[in-house]
Amino acid sequence: MIFLHQKQRILTLALVFSLLLGTGSVLLSLPQSAAAAPAANTAAAAPARRVVTPGHPFSIQDKAENCHSALDAAATKALNTALARRIGGYGDAVPGLSVLIYRDGKEVYRNSMGNAFLSPGNAKWNLPVTAATRFRVASLSKIVTAVGIMQLAEQGKLDLDGDAGSYLGFRLRNPHYPSTVITPRMLLSHTSSLRDNGNNYIPASVSLRSFFASGRGFAGAGQAPGAYFSYCNSNYILLGTMLERLSGERFDRYMTNHVLAPLEIHGSFNMNDFSPADLAKLGANYRKPNGVHQPYVAAVDGRPIQLQPPAQRISTYQIGTNAALFGPQGNLRVSAVELSHLLQMLMNNGTYNGKRILQPASVAAMTTPVWTYNPAVPNGTIDEDNIEKYGLAMQYMDGKGTTKPAPDRPDFDLVGHFGEAYGFIGGLFWQPGTKNGFVFLQNGCATPEEDNPGRYSRSYRYEEDMLQPIIENAFPAVPSRKGK
Repeated sequence: MIFLHQKQRILTLALVFSLLLGTGSVLLSLPQSAAAAPAANTAAAAPARRVVTPGHPFSIQDKAENCHSALDAAATKALNTALARRIGGYGDAVPGLSVLIYRDGKEVYRNSMGNAFLSPGNAKWNLPVTAATRFRVASLSKIVTAVGIMQLAEQGKLDLDGDAGSYLGFRLRNPHYPSTVITPRMLLSHTSSLRDNGNNYIPASVSLRSFFASGRGFAGAGQAPGAYFSYCNSNYILLGTMLERLSGERFDRYMTNHVLAPLEIHGSFNMNDFSPADLAKLGANYRKPNGVHQPYVAAVDGRPIQLQPPAQRISTYQIGTNAALFGPQGNLRVSAVELSHLLQMLMNNGTYNGKRILQPASVAAMTTPVWTYNPAVPNGTIDEDNIEKYGLAMQYMDGKGTTKPAPDRPDFDLVGHFGEAYGFIGGLFWQPGTKNGFVFLQNGCATPEEDNPGRYSRSYRYEEDMLQPIIENAFPAVPSRKGK
């Protein structure tokens, strides 16, 4: 790839973006009450629809590459309708979304709706969500970081139960538990006793050595390493830095060379890797800071594009000091289709398209719960994190538990991960032991996640609004044979 000088890149991006917006080709909205349901297996033959509803600059994309279904007609219509009702500019409707579903290892449903970018001044400049639209996918990034760590463990460069400090080059101990070793397994499973201090993660401008030498970033007494779960982004900053020291490669380059490229994922933790044309098509994540009835405002990747990390910071970065610069915990920009490659690899016990990415034992280790909430002796922040079982970068949602994926489906468990940040809500999940799974991305959240408790589970309502229709229509319950 040819890297342009920073100013030249910005000018080129501005030119490409203005040309892209100047086409006047815009797909506008379907009324929220409309079904927008292409018949199963017929979308490929249909041209893209353009249905205008005044005041709603949103669209349903039914081009073949963005929308097709192998589900039966009734299930397709019901799922399309449920998703279409999520799209809009008013109330808590969302700007855009993408969904891909697999059954028995084969893609059976794909749909992209709404807008990836909203122009504040001219709705004709809105960009539609397509299957190839990339978003910052928040904590879904952690799965990718974990894959890199598991690769190093397979190579014998890292012991999951070894001393994390020995891989980081400095002593890592919670001052309240100075004799307890903090391990990579604890970092991966959020049982390390590290804490983020709200949203104040470890600054990218300081070395991890100096940060932890000050005694910051740890839980207090009563939350021992290995025994207590509390979701913490800093864990993955340490893992990303550890990966650099053990591999000798900068975090973003390792991810590209050893994880993303073999999975045929062209997204990146480093926006400087994207061409100006790709940057111009990047989706933004939205919030409504001024109230639910006010317009959406881009929280991440609005225009003009701000490259992350800044190129000048990369030029002075020393590997192995603090990988927070690249955001191992949440800064991956990737599309739903690209994430589906990761899903396929995990469902296929570590292989994708004939290539071995992980050994089956590594996938099994990731998906087996390391920590389970114990209500009798509270051992985690379940009320804050809405998680009751966690493996290595993997949430486990028990159909009989308080994080159940769907109502009245005790038979239906899921393993995978949610992503929640800056208005983005997404998920990558599959049924353990099967090749049935799905990916969904949603680029808007009108009100804070914590203000939207679930109706039937500890998950947020935004998440339930995606999980329930996907499960009910793509993975319906098998009728009981009792009495026959």
